[in-house]
Amino acid sequence: MIIPIDATIDQLRAFTKTQLINKLSTWLTANFTKRQLILWLMDIDSSSEMVSTYNNGLEIQTTTTRDVETNAVINTKIITYTLYPTGEVDEITIVNKNGSGVEINRKVIKHYTDGRQPTVT
Repeated sequence: MIIPIDATIDQLRAFTKTQLINKLSTWLTANFTKRQLILWLMDIDSSSEMVSTYNNGLEIQTTTTRDVETNAVINTKIITYTLYPTGEVDEITIVNKNGSGVEINRKVIKHYTDGRQPTVT
């Protein structure tokens, strides 16, 4: 990210370290929220964590997105894969929950082993 400091390259070279820091600080204070600063410093779009668990032909991926400033849960996405005994995917269930853990929506994608296209419910 390029920060638009109102100075030429020669002026920047002439500044002391403290003067540069003050220029940056002034611009960042005027243009960034605390959340934006954290995202910029961490070079991230959002704070998400994905955890996968496996158990007897069942895989569950849980992605939790948190507010970078407060660490509060914003939403959770749970993807569950079930498999046929052959190891092929049977169903994929996708559940989205809000920050309070209340289900917002659910989608089930059923796969078939006989060549039919998957169906979504």
